[in-house]
Amino acid sequence: MTIAQGILVVVGLLSGLVLIGALLWSIARPSKRILCKKTDTLVGYLYQWNNGDLQPAWLNDAMPDVRYEPMVEAA
Repeated sequence: MTIAQGILVVVGLLSGLVLIGALLWSIARPSKRILCKKTDTLVGYLYQWNNGDLQPAWLNDAMPDVRYEPMVEAA
């Protein structure tokens, strides 16, 4: 095996590992802000995963009386 062939094998293996890692990791993005209904303060974010699941991320403890507001995209 030449050095060039060895480099191609290593690059191929690394590319495969990157692809496998990308498939194993899920990606989430914040889709809504979670606000307290009483005070209108931000208490968390609602994340949407790439499989459609929703998951709250609370800034402190979870709260029962909240409302959801869509994220505003920056111009």
